[in-house]
Order: sequence, then structure tokens, then C-alpha cells
Amino acid sequence: MTESRRILIVAPAWVGDLVMADTLLQRLAQRVPAPELHLLAPPATAPLASRLSAAAAVHRLDVGHGVFGLGARRAVAGRLADLAFDQAIVL
Repeated sequence: MTESRRILIVAPAWVGDLVMADTLLQRLAQRVPAPELHLLAPPATAPLASRLSAAAAVHRLDVGHGVFGLGARRAVAGRLADLAFDQAIVL
């Protein structure tokens, strides 16, 4: 299996779940070679996600909880596509 160089992690919407996800980020960061980890986070957890040391970048998904927000999701998807992620992990 080839190592992923750039990984997008779709972060959970709940603070406690994001705190637990930090362990996953730390373990991924220990890979050799270490991947570049990006998080996609909703407004509720984006500030906390930006404080996780293993995260190279946090991309904010400005869609409220329970809101479909197709236009906003498509706009974020377009921006993320330009980064050419090798892998995505949805939490």
C-alpha cells in the first residue's frame, strides 16, 4: 500500500468527538513519510480543529447543523478539489 501524502479528514460536528479524533491525527502524523493532514470542519468545531498540532490546515464548512446547504458544500468541494487529496477519512 502506498503512503498518502495529503489526507483530508472530515471532522465531526461535536467538540468531544473532535477531541477524540486528535489521537487519529497524531497517529497519522507519525507515519513515515508523514502526510499533510487537512481537516474539513463545521463552524462549531473549526476553532478547536485549528488548535490541533497535527493539522496542516483547517477548511471551514459554513453549513449549520441540520442544514443541507448544497451550494456551500459544492463551493467547498471545488476549493478542496484543487488541493488534490490522496485520501479522505470521514469521521
